[in-house]
Amino acid sequence: MCATFFLVRCEKVREAVRVVGTNAGTGKRSGGMRLVVLGASGRLGRAVVELALHDGHSVTAFVRDGLALGLPRQGLSVVVGDVLDPATLEGLFVEVDAVISALGSPGNGPSVVRSLGCRNVVDAMERQGARVLAAASVAAVEPGVNPMALTSAMAHRQVLKDVRGMEEVIAESTLDWVIVRAPKLTDGPATGNYRFAKRRPPLGGVVISRADMAEAMLSCVHGPGRTHGTVAVAY
Repeated sequence: MCATFFLVRCEKVREAVRVVGTNAGTGKRSGGMRLVVLGASGRLGRAVVELALHDGHSVTAFVRDGLALGLPRQGLSVVVGDVLDPATLEGLFVEVDAVISALGSPGNGPSVVRSLGCRNVVDAMERQGARVLAAASVAAVEPGVNPMALTSAMAHRQVLKDVRGMEEVIAESTLDWVIVRAPKLTDGPATGNYRFAKRRPPLGGVVISRADMAEAMLSCVHGPGRTHGTVAVAY
């Protein structure tokens, strides 16, 4: 993604939430951050991992299946564990610059992967000294958001209950956090033509690709766009 598009995105983040700081240097994402990606084997998590590696960051992918991400690659470490098992989080967040959560659960039944999982993650981060957390969330948790912009699973009451629980845990933490809400996610290509808004999607925004969602999340934890608060992103 070119620098022009990135800087435009950063300005829009500033309009939506409070900027909490910038990294020294050029402000570009290719600054060699040490990242942990939760839910790294899911479709959004994979997109985050791929973009982060492409941009020169070191990535620790936290997955339940050690073979899910294929062959080892430079800059990528894989840790097998479960966010619902606090013991598997021990030591994961030591000397880490940022944590990106792409946690989710398949289907539309009851789940605590996001809510209880993020409780365990927040506790572990605070205990191990990690400070920056970006978490993917769902636009439909905001009252008034058009449910037609969502897949049936994301619109389901039990899923939204889990998502709300996750957001509450994060908002009550002592971390430098950003919640990034998205409407319907697609497998389309990266375009750079997405928009940020505060809490609910920008006017007319009902969809975004996972590739662009990944870029949006990375921009929120690094460089001029580093933020604190709840934003929504869409085309």
